[in-house]
Amino acid sequence: RELYQLAIAGGYPLAAVDIERLNTNAEQRLATGRRYEEIEFAIRNVRRALKIYRQVRASGYRPAQAAIDHWHANANVYLLRGELFQLERNIVLARENYLRASEYRLAAANNKIAEFDNMAVTLIGEGAVHESGDKKDRDVVQAVKKYIQAKEYGSDTAEVHLNRLLANVDDPSELFAIGSLYYHGVEVNKDYQQALTWLTKAKKHRSIEACKLIAGMYEDENM
Repeated sequence: RELYQLAIAGGYPLAAVDIERLNTNAEQRLATGRRYEEIEFAIRNVRRALKIYRQVRASGYRPAQAAIDHWHANANVYLLRGELFQLERNIVLARENYLRASEYRLAAANNKIAEFDNMAVTLIGEGAVHESGDKKDRDVVQAVKKYIQAKEYGSDTAEVHLNRLLANVDDPSELFAIGSLYYHGVEVNKDYQQALTWLTKAKKHRSIEACKLIAGMYEDENM
């Protein structure tokens, strides 16, 4: 590129065609890098994108620096989104954004994911305590809540515990409480479909409270 520019300065205008060809090639490579950054891309690889951007910049194509700056900005955006969703108690979306940020190898994002993993382990332990008590101390609803929370933090094990526990729930009051938990989103994400499933089961056991809440759900504009 520098030689072509010197050739132009030396009175050889045809070198401009070669520079244009280099620019076109550089733009194509930048487009490839951007493709690797796209979330829906099957072989998404943000580190490879950065490598391409740096190679293009090294070739002397100045617009590549903007792509590099944008790459770093994206990393911080995902981290910030994760923190905002965490503050809003939307753990699922918080983890999703931290995972995106970790692809950029941000230490802060990796620390957040480790924090979430540790929290999931703690919640599973708490759920097991609520589940394993004797009839007097056993609290199925609290166990369900803890397992749901652990699942939101990214634990696959929590889902196994949750499904096993829910498969054995048949007490009307517990069925209603679980449905209500999903409906109101008490310390867990709201899930109206799950709420309707469990409230319907409680209704089959002639739960008046479940009937009232189901009726309210159909009147709720947010459904």
